[in-house]
Amino acid sequence: MRVVADALAVAVAFVATYYLRHYLPDFITVGETLPLHEYWAVIVGVAGLWAWLLFRFEDHEAPDSSGREWRRLAKVSALGLLIVLAVGYAFRILFIPRTLIFLFVGVACGVLLVERALFDRWLERRLRSDARRRSVLVVGTGSLARALASRCSANPGWGLHVLGFLSAEAGDVGRPVAGSRVLGAYDDFPRLARELILDQVVVAVPLEEFAVLRGVFVECDKIGLTVLVLSDWLASETSPPRLAQVADLPAVILAPTSEHEWQLFFKRVLDVVVSSIGLVVLAPLFLAIAVAIKCSSAGPVFYLWRVVGFNRRPFVSYKFRTMYVDADRVKDSLAPFNEMKGPVFKMKNDSRVTPVGRWLRKFSLDELPQLYSVLTGTMSLVGPRPPLVTEVPRFESWHRRKLSIKPGITCLWQIKGRNSIVDFDEWVKLDLEYIDNWSLWLDVKILLRTIPAVLFARGAS
Repeated sequence: MRVVADALAVAVAFVATYYLRHYLPDFITVGETLPLHEYWAVIVGVAGLWAWLLFRFEDHEAPDSSGREWRRLAKVSALGLLIVLAVGYAFRILFIPRTLIFLFVGVACGVLLVERALFDRWLERRLRSDARRRSVLVVGTGSLARALASRCSANPGWGLHVLGFLSAEAGDVGRPVAGSRVLGAYDDFPRLARELILDQVVVAVPLEEFAVLRGVFVECDKIGLTVLVLSDWLASETSPPRLAQVADLPAVILAPTSEHEWQLFFKRVLDVVVSSIGLVVLAPLFLAIAVAIKCSSAGPVFYLWRVVGFNRRPFVSYKFRTMYVDADRVKDSLAPFNEMKGPVFKMKNDSRVTPVGRWLRKFSLDELPQLYSVLTGTMSLVGPRPPLVTEVPRFESWHRRKLSIKPGITCLWQIKGRNSIVDFDEWVKLDLEYIDNWSLWLDVKILLRTIPAVLFARGAS
């Protein structure tokens, strides 16, 4: 129902924007528009797109605050705007003025915020009523089970009513637990399932007790009851679990990286589009840099950068050469001057850097040839910086997780620390912060913040 409500709200926002254009100040030119009925296909498409994006960005388990709602709407609006503009450009759709599109995005944010607030209040009132609440039987009486019951009691808007608990001990029957009581032992479940009106069964026990619960799982499957599993090992310091099939066998996946396939697809689309345009548009700059490098020092224009990428796969990337040709041979002799703690070599006043190379590094222009690696797929625009092949053997075990996603040209280290970071551990922590919080919107924000960081040489040495 929320998807339908969101789609209707977006349609209303489009119609409101269409009529609002008459009241805009003279200095805001909307352009020629068609009669409203000519836009019905656009309204349906845009409403469907916005509703789908809102659904994909929705946290279907946790209740929302107004701040999170605003951030979600901002993400959806930005991504929706990019898609609409890209489609309009690709298919030469000229009958929708760009000013009208931008105005619509603002109006849609306001309308959706009101609509979702009203929908949430309506839904909460429905869920508070006994007829709408889902009846839950909790298997277990430990800390997880008690925490679940307490949270359900404190948040009636969730619509979950804990009927009682099952215990491993028959002697616990009747004992009060977290505002309810123990209704039976594990073996009593078939009888209770017949006597009680149940919507869900939540298993909240330690891992070692799962073996004795096979009968509960089988009985739930027989009678068509949904089972939710909570466990202390799932609440540990591992990655969030997901269910999957491995060789036609059920499995729990603890993946250290994001598995949002549709966002990864758009990330790749963004990489291909930006790198393709960048290589074409920046071709004159590439030529100028190449001439400057050849005129300033002997040697090739490009430096072959042998690095390690996704899942420790080595590859060769390219950078504009910023050092003299014998730089790698004398690197070991400069080890006492290394200013970076860890396996990475960093030296602020490195004598191996050419005058042109120093200027290229200041504005990160030496990184531009990596756009080719982005286009071919070995790198991404945003991601952890790829380490050298010689650096990886000296990684600590937790450092290696930065290799669990595709490396990139820029990341949090570029906008938060850049060359001011002198501890490799801090560098890796920023990479892991990116991995743990990755989203397409985070990539967009990093790209936007990288531009001023590079233009004004913030943190550059």
